[in-house]
Amino acid sequence: MKSVFALLIGLTLSGTAMAQEYGLSLGIHQTSAGVDQPAGSTGKVDGKLGFEGGLQVAFELVPKLRFRTGALYNQRPLDFKFAGAGTYELNYAYLDVPVNVQYGFNEMVSVFGGLTIGVKASDSVKTPASLTDLDLSVKSLFSSRRPERHHEHDTGAE
Repeated sequence: MKSVFALLIGLTLSGTAMAQEYGLSLGIHQTSAGVDQPAGSTGKVDGKLGFEGGLQVAFELVPKLRFRTGALYNQRPLDFKFAGAGTYELNYAYLDVPVNVQYGFNEMVSVFGGLTIGVKASDSVKTPASLTDLDLSVKSLFSSRRPERHHEHDTGAE
C-alpha cells in the first residue's frame, strides 16, 4: 500500500516538471451513499461534508485538448441512522487519481471527462454506545471480508 502511494506521488511530482499547468486543488463536497437494508428494518443514510485537496497537472496534447491528472486526498464521511440502534459514524479517506481529457472552447470555457481511480487510505467506524455489550461489528456489515471463526477445544487436562 505504501509503495502505491509513493509511486503515485512520484509520478505526479515528476510530471509537474513537464506540465504546462499545475496547481493546488482544495474543496469541500457532500458525501452521499445508499445501503441495502434487510426486509422490515428502517434506517437512513445522512451524508456529511468532506474535504478534498491535492495537486493537479495538465498537459496540452493538441491545441484546445489537454490531459489532466493528479493526486487528491478525499474524505468521505457519512452517518447511518438505524432505527432503534443509534447512529453509526462511517469515515473513509481515499487517494484519488483523476484521469481526464479536457477540451477548451476558449480560455474561460472548457469541458472535461474521464475516470478517477481511488485507493482507500483509511477507514473508521464508530458504533453507537448502546451496542457496546453486543458481539456486533458494523465493519462486518460493510466489509466484503468474512468474519473469522474461533474454535475452542477442551482437552480435559487441567
